[in-house]
Amino acid sequence: MPTSTTPAADGAPFPFTQHFGTNYVPTSPELDALKVLIEEEFTVIDGIDAEIAELMSKEETHIQRMGKHWALASPVRRLPDDILLSIFLESVAFQGPCPSPHSVLAISRVCRWWRELALGAPPLWTRIDVLLLG
Repeated sequence: MPTSTTPAADGAPFPFTQHFGTNYVPTSPELDALKVLIEEEFTVIDGIDAEIAELMSKEETHIQRMGKHWALASPVRRLPDDILLSIFLESVAFQGPCPSPHSVLAISRVCRWWRELALGAPPLWTRIDVLLLG
């Protein structure tokens, strides 16, 4: 079996490299050896794919954990209730050119704290828009 001094990843010489990019026609025994090499490469690739999948899973775990830590560090969590309520009132009052009848509902669905704050603030509920179809 022809070999080359070009080392493989494990440091062993990689066979047939001198024939890469040529019109060399392997003999029957060389074809058998090439089939074995190809199967070995598939096995190595499968192992690499498994490592990648494991690393991607670990990455996803860390991304989710980081997101939860990021949310905990959010500045909005440190706003006093009266300031947050003022922001809610301003956002509902300023609807812009395309008013949304559901802005108070959206605010009340962000988290438990915002829901309790919104439900306990009658000024947010003084105006409820109803869209009539017909």
